[in-house]
Amino acid sequence: MVQSRRKKSSLNNTIAMKNRGYLILLSICLLTGCESDDNEVEEPQAEPTVFQGRVLYSDTNEPVSSAVIRIIAFESVLFAGDISIETLDGILDESTQGDFNLMFKANSDIDNFSIGVDFFDPENPGLLIGGSGIANGMVCNPIDCDAFLPGNEYNDLTILVPRPETN
Repeated sequence: MVQSRRKKSSLNNTIAMKNRGYLILLSICLLTGCESDDNEVEEPQAEPTVFQGRVLYSDTNEPVSSAVIRIIAFESVLFAGDISIETLDGILDESTQGDFNLMFKANSDIDNFSIGVDFFDPENPGLLIGGSGIANGMVCNPIDCDAFLPGNEYNDLTILVPRPETN
Protein backbone atom coordinates (compact mmCIF):
# COMPACT_ATOMS: atom_id res chain seq x y z
CA MET A 1 0.00 0.00 0.00
CA VAL A 2 2.85 2.36 0.83
CA GLN A 3 4.42 1.51 -2.44
CA SER A 4 1.19 2.23 -4.32
CA ARG A 5 0.95 5.64 -2.60
CA ARG A 6 4.53 6.38 -3.63
CA LYS A 7 3.72 5.45 -7.22
CA LYS A 8 0.65 7.70 -7.15
CA SER A 9 2.68 10.48 -5.54
CA SER A 10 5.44 10.04 -8.09
CA LEU A 11 2.87 10.03 -10.89
CA ASN A 12 1.24 13.19 -9.51
CA ASN A 13 4.67 14.92 -9.33
CA THR A 14 5.40 13.95 -12.93
CA ILE A 15 2.04 15.34 -14.07
CA ALA A 16 2.57 18.52 -12.03
CA MET A 17 6.05 18.99 -13.55
CA LYS A 18 4.64 18.54 -17.05
CA ASN A 19 1.91 21.08 -16.29
CA ARG A 20 4.53 23.55 -15.00
CA GLY A 21 6.58 22.98 -18.16
CA TYR A 22 3.53 23.73 -20.29
CA LEU A 23 2.76 26.84 -18.24
CA ILE A 24 6.36 28.08 -18.59
CA LEU A 25 6.29 27.41 -22.35
CA LEU A 26 2.93 29.16 -22.66
CA SER A 27 4.24 32.16 -20.68
CA ILE A 28 7.31 32.45 -22.94
CA CYS A 29 5.11 32.33 -26.06
CA LEU A 30 2.82 35.01 -24.68
CA LEU A 31 5.69 37.27 -23.69
CA THR A 32 7.40 37.04 -27.09
CA GLY A 33 4.05 37.56 -28.81
CA CYS A 34 3.62 40.84 -26.92
CA GLU A 35 7.03 42.13 -27.95
CA SER A 36 7.14 45.73 -29.12
CA ASP A 37 6.50 46.44 -32.82
CA ASP A 38 9.35 48.98 -32.89
CA ASN A 39 11.31 46.75 -35.25
CA GLU A 40 8.68 46.93 -38.00
CA VAL A 41 9.61 48.95 -41.06
CA GLU A 42 7.34 51.96 -41.46
CA GLU A 43 6.41 53.44 -44.80
CA PRO A 44 8.12 56.78 -45.32
CA GLN A 45 5.90 59.80 -44.85
CA ALA A 46 5.23 61.95 -47.90
CA GLU A 47 7.41 65.06 -47.97
CA PRO A 48 6.51 68.48 -49.41
CA THR A 49 7.79 69.36 -52.87
CA VAL A 50 9.52 72.73 -53.31
CA PHE A 51 10.08 74.58 -56.59
CA GLN A 52 12.42 77.58 -56.52
CA GLY A 53 14.06 79.32 -59.43
CA ARG A 54 13.77 81.93 -62.13
CA VAL A 55 11.84 82.33 -65.40
CA LEU A 56 13.78 84.05 -68.21
CA TYR A 57 13.14 84.91 -71.83
CA SER A 58 15.12 82.48 -73.98
CA ASP A 59 16.31 85.11 -76.49
CA THR A 60 17.83 87.62 -74.01
CA ASN A 61 17.92 85.87 -70.59
CA GLU A 62 15.90 88.81 -69.18
CA PRO A 63 13.53 87.97 -66.30
CA VAL A 64 9.89 87.41 -67.24
CA SER A 65 7.85 90.11 -65.54
CA SER A 66 4.27 89.71 -66.72
CA ALA A 67 3.22 86.09 -66.46
CA VAL A 68 2.00 83.26 -64.26
CA ILE A 69 4.11 80.19 -63.56
CA ARG A 70 1.81 77.20 -63.20
CA ILE A 71 2.87 73.95 -61.55
CA ILE A 72 0.45 71.06 -61.97
CA ALA A 73 0.43 67.92 -59.82
CA PHE A 74 -0.63 64.68 -61.49
CA GLU A 75 -1.79 61.32 -60.26
CA SER A 76 -1.18 58.33 -62.52
CA VAL A 77 -4.39 56.33 -62.87
CA LEU A 78 -4.46 52.88 -64.44
CA PHE A 79 -6.12 52.96 -67.89
CA ALA A 80 -6.65 56.75 -67.63
CA GLY A 81 -3.07 58.08 -67.59
CA ASP A 82 -2.03 61.19 -65.70
CA ILE A 83 -4.88 63.17 -64.16
CA SER A 84 -4.39 66.71 -62.85
CA ILE A 85 -5.25 66.79 -59.14
CA GLU A 86 -3.80 70.10 -57.93
CA THR A 87 -2.39 73.33 -59.38
CA LEU A 88 -0.22 76.07 -57.87
CA ASP A 89 0.20 79.45 -59.57
CA GLY A 90 2.85 82.07 -58.93
CA ILE A 91 2.63 85.61 -60.31
CA LEU A 92 5.73 86.89 -62.10
CA ASP A 93 5.76 90.69 -62.16
CA GLU A 94 8.23 93.57 -61.91
CA SER A 95 8.75 92.99 -58.19
CA THR A 96 9.67 89.29 -58.53
CA GLN A 97 12.17 89.75 -61.38
CA GLY A 98 11.17 86.33 -62.68
CA ASP A 99 11.89 84.59 -59.36
CA PHE A 100 9.46 82.06 -57.92
CA ASN A 101 9.25 79.89 -54.81
CA LEU A 102 6.28 77.52 -54.64
CA MET A 103 5.62 74.54 -52.37
CA PHE A 104 3.17 71.67 -52.60
CA LYS A 105 2.19 70.14 -49.28
CA ALA A 106 2.94 66.46 -48.84
CA ASN A 107 0.41 64.35 -50.72
CA SER A 108 0.90 60.63 -51.32
CA ASP A 109 -1.51 60.72 -54.30
CA ILE A 110 0.86 62.91 -56.37
CA ASP A 111 3.03 60.96 -58.82
CA ASN A 112 4.66 63.77 -60.83
CA PHE A 113 4.58 67.49 -61.67
CA SER A 114 4.69 69.60 -64.79
CA ILE A 115 5.50 73.31 -65.22
CA GLY A 116 4.03 75.83 -67.63
CA VAL A 117 4.10 79.62 -68.02
CA ASP A 118 1.11 81.73 -69.11
CA PHE A 119 1.60 85.36 -70.17
CA PHE A 120 -0.56 88.35 -69.32
CA ASP A 121 -2.00 90.33 -72.23
CA PRO A 122 -0.09 93.67 -72.34
CA GLU A 123 -3.28 95.49 -73.41
CA ASN A 124 -5.48 93.84 -70.77
CA PRO A 125 -3.20 92.94 -67.79
CA GLY A 126 -5.81 90.78 -66.02
CA LEU A 127 -6.17 88.47 -69.01
CA LEU A 128 -3.88 85.55 -69.78
CA ILE A 129 -3.11 85.18 -73.49
CA GLY A 130 -1.79 81.69 -73.69
CA GLY A 131 1.15 79.88 -72.53
CA SER A 132 4.53 78.50 -73.07
CA GLY A 133 4.94 74.82 -72.52
CA ILE A 134 7.32 72.20 -73.80
CA ALA A 135 5.43 72.12 -77.11
CA ASN A 136 5.95 75.89 -77.45
CA GLY A 137 9.69 75.84 -76.87
CA MET A 138 9.90 76.16 -73.09
CA VAL A 139 13.02 74.59 -71.55
CA CYS A 140 13.65 73.76 -67.89
CA ASN A 141 17.15 73.29 -66.47
CA PRO A 142 18.58 71.17 -64.91
CA ILE A 143 15.55 68.83 -65.29
CA ASP A 144 12.84 68.42 -67.95
CA CYS A 145 9.71 70.50 -67.40
CA ASP A 146 7.53 67.42 -66.97
CA ALA A 147 9.93 65.17 -65.02
CA PHE A 148 9.50 66.50 -61.48
CA LEU A 149 8.84 63.90 -58.78
CA PRO A 150 7.16 64.52 -55.40
CA GLY A 151 9.01 64.89 -52.12
CA ASN A 152 12.03 66.77 -53.53
CA GLU A 153 13.38 70.29 -53.35
CA TYR A 154 14.04 71.70 -56.80
CA ASN A 155 16.22 74.71 -56.11
CA ASP A 156 17.94 76.97 -58.64
CA LEU A 157 15.66 76.00 -61.53
CA THR A 158 16.02 78.04 -64.70
CA ILE A 159 13.03 78.10 -67.00
CA LEU A 160 13.61 79.58 -70.45
CA VAL A 161 10.51 80.68 -72.37
CA PRO A 162 10.10 82.26 -75.81
CA ARG A 163 8.48 85.69 -75.85
CA PRO A 164 4.75 85.61 -76.48
CA GLU A 165 3.67 86.49 -79.99
CA THR A 166 2.11 89.93 -80.29
CA ASN A 167 -0.48 90.80 -82.94
